Amino acid sequence: MVEFLNKDKAFAKMVEIVSKAKSKLVLISPYIEIPDDLLERLKCIDGKGIKTITVCREKFLNTEAKDELKQLKNLEPRFDKTLHAKCFYTEEPMVITSLNLH
Repeated sequence: MVEFLNKDKAFAKMVEIVSKAKSKLVLISPYIEIPDDLLERLKCIDGKGIKTITVCREKFLNTEAKDELKQLKNLEPRFDKTLHAKCFYTEEPMVITSLNLH
């Protein structure tokens, strides 16, 4: 079912997607800066052994975000220097948005 969301609801849905991941989480955004509450949720699912894949432009991944992501044992970082898409999904829900992950 398609649902159109404003900025606040889109971010809330992204957080919900992270929280409900069962086996795999994919975060695609050219720019990644992890808000504290989202980082805590990522750490929680990482502790459950859930694989997380991030795709971003490496030159736009700041040092702080890179250090935060290195804490995740089940993280697979991928890079695309021309990435423009923003998409966040798990086994079922998906958010396609114009919001970057920061």
